[in-house]
Amino acid sequence: MTNLEKWLWLTVKCGISRAKIKVMLDEVFKTIDNIYDAPYESFNQFRLSPTEKSRLGDKRIDGIANFIKTLHEHNVKIITSDMEEYPYLLKQTHDYPYVLYCRGKKFINLNDYICVAVVGSRKASPYGINVARSISCDAAKGGILIVSGMADGIDSAAHLGALDAHMPTVAVLGCGINRVYPASNAYLMKRIMETGMVITEYPPNAEPLKHHFPERNRIISGICHGTAVIEATFRSGSLITARLANDSSRDVFAVPGNINSLNSKGTNQLIKDGAYVLTTADDILNMYLAKYEEKLQQAADENTKDADVFENSKTYTDTIQNEKTEPTSPEEKIISALENGPLHIDKIAELTHLDIANLSSALLMLEMNGKIFSSAGSIYELSV
Repeated sequence: MTNLEKWLWLTVKCGISRAKIKVMLDEVFKTIDNIYDAPYESFNQFRLSPTEKSRLGDKRIDGIANFIKTLHEHNVKIITSDMEEYPYLLKQTHDYPYVLYCRGKKFINLNDYICVAVVGSRKASPYGINVARSISCDAAKGGILIVSGMADGIDSAAHLGALDAHMPTVAVLGCGINRVYPASNAYLMKRIMETGMVITEYPPNAEPLKHHFPERNRIISGICHGTAVIEATFRSGSLITARLANDSSRDVFAVPGNINSLNSKGTNQLIKDGAYVLTTADDILNMYLAKYEEKLQQAADENTKDADVFENSKTYTDTIQNEKTEPTSPEEKIISALENGPLHIDKIAELTHLDIANLSSALLMLEMNGKIFSSAGSIYELSV
């Protein structure tokens, strides 16, 4: 029996929480092997329910091999804290998860990258969206792996910025690996998994419960060398991520903002508390260039290779499009503009030459018909 099977027996079949596992490992058992081999009576010393103790006494692993096989068929790799691929930075934190589910067309070994979290308000301003997307794009071009939580607002903009640079990006979920939250980000999640990964500690089918998101934040900060906060109110969950990063002696960056804006209250306070001022991607890159030049260069080289493939594909697409009949209706013009990727409403207006009244009407009609959808910051893209 493998250690992976034992971990899934403990976390999925027995349903023992991370906090209780930590107590059992720290105080008595030390290893997963010892937990699995322990007799039923040895669990009486812990605060476990009768159901939990009964499950721990049942050593059968029926269905676990099939569980692993099914996940593998859906591009999910399961890594445990005793595996070499487990993020070494995350393991340095005091409350790391013992099991991670990683989903993508290829597995991204985070230990090969310099990872930076880019986080912020879900109700971000257009300014914040643009800053998050541009800084993430430029940092990714320099070899940084952008990490965020795939929430509305700043998170989504950060992922899109990395995708603009044709670099992988990693999203940490607050639900099971087969769930999309928010549902409007289904297409974004699909794009992320094409070249990057989504990660969660929760087993498949786990709901996006409220308390999962603060727990998720510790993984976002834990796998990263630094955390950049773009916009945040005083009560923003992004400040929790920044605090967790600071507690783990990781770098914290913050974008200064308008002193009268609620979305800048949190970031301005972070700067007062010692966070690095973030105004361009160079503020991030210069922090890591001297120490991690080789890793950054290697990632940037991969980025260049992927960009060449993208440009070849784009040229071919442009050639095919040039052979098509020129779009005439407002709706056709918008769909044509969005075929190469998500766009801000201002860019759509520029490409389609539609006035704001006709553009808004056509956008609404396309959204009602399910042909496009919008995300925070007036970003529009084609539906799957």
